Amino acid sequence: MKFNYGKRISIELSNYIRKYTTGSDQQDVTEMDNINCSNSSLRDVVLRYNPLSSDNVRDAVIELMRIAIANSTRASVEAKKDTTKFKKMLPKKTA
Repeated sequence: MKFNYGKRISIELSNYIRKYTTGSDQQDVTEMDNINCSNSSLRDVVLRYNPLSSDNVRDAVIELMRIAIANSTRASVEAKKDTTKFKKMLPKKTA
């Protein structure tokens, strides 16, 4: 994925990150040893208040994308299990 400095991230990416990450995930990313980005800077980029301004913020967004992918995958697996379980609970249809 190409990031354009001086421009906001896409609405699609913003929505995806917001849907599948939490404030705690963002805080965890900003506390990583290889990330040099404040929580407020990351939040403002994710919410599209500010444009992408540096490699530091870009690296933090990439880490959030990784977390969002993992969380999305986990949610999908859980949804499939729940669907199977609830379908078994339904009464049989009668003609």
